[in-house]
Amino acid sequence: MRASRAPPSCSTRPSRRSAPYRSWDPTGVTISGNDQHRVINGGTSFTLRNLTLTQGYADLGSAVMAPSLTLYNTTVQDNRGSASALYANDALHLVNSTVSRNTVGRSAVEYGPIAQVTIDNSTIADNAPAAGFGPIGYPGYGVKVTLRNSILVNNGNPQQNCSSFFGFVYEGSNISSDLSCGEVGLTIADPMLMPLAYNGGPNMTHAIAHMSPAYNAGSSCSQTTDQRYVTRDAKCDVGAFEFNDFTKVTIAIDPAVRLDTEHGYALLTGTVKCTRDETILLGLELRQTQKAGKNVVTVHSAGTTQVACGPVASSWARKMFLTSGAWQAGAA
Repeated sequence: MRASRAPPSCSTRPSRRSAPYRSWDPTGVTISGNDQHRVINGGTSFTLRNLTLTQGYADLGSAVMAPSLTLYNTTVQDNRGSASALYANDALHLVNSTVSRNTVGRSAVEYGPIAQVTIDNSTIADNAPAAGFGPIGYPGYGVKVTLRNSILVNNGNPQQNCSSFFGFVYEGSNISSDLSCGEVGLTIADPMLMPLAYNGGPNMTHAIAHMSPAYNAGSSCSQTTDQRYVTRDAKCDVGAFEFNDFTKVTIAIDPAVRLDTEHGYALLTGTVKCTRDETILLGLELRQTQKAGKNVVTVHSAGTTQVACGPVASSWARKMFLTSGAWQAGAA
């Protein structure tokens, strides 16, 4: 690969090595165009992995321009130009990669009129003012674009995620926030992406929460890890990020239960602690075995209570009423 106009400069976050012209580094490498030139100008076909390509400046392919290009676990962000951030004329493959926050005049990711394109478990989001994805000029009949378990969202101003969906093939489950990428074969929804940030792995990603429609929505999943090298479930998440950060909840129940015979309830109490601020639904059940003459019966009460919890333990309480019978002093 060679740089256009001037050699690219490499900058890394603290504790990361600077390694110009390398396409593989498990810790990730940032290559910058310093807002002056295209980051990478490829005269041949090549593959890049674990990179951040940023601050490129050029009309066509401000981050990368090449005849054939494959990106693995790479983020293309904050590049600018009058056409696109990524351009490949013949073949383009994005796998576990993110294209975000690029300023473009035509499409953030652009491909030739008869190119073979695959977008696999990748995220194209927040590029503007033009579309997120599309062909240069009019697509020819030889073009084939495969979307597989990917997200295209919040691109364009006004919103336009795809400038064309001619030749699209939909595999797995794909999410778009508008109809510009097609009406059949993908889900129109807001995947609730979080802002681009360091969430682990070699570069920045858009995290999702477990409430996102992208969570566990993938099908025919072919990628065993996400962009951060986090193992994907058998039912993968859509996009470059696999959610694995569930809130851990610690619940304690007080052994003594206060009995209010006047009002007919037992007061169940305890504490709860969460690894982050959350509101959880706590399900509770209280049972008691009682003697009724010569017989033994069991009474019980069940219910739920909404509890706010956080890193500091907080108290909760729930009045447990019976629909029939009455609580007795003793074990329960």
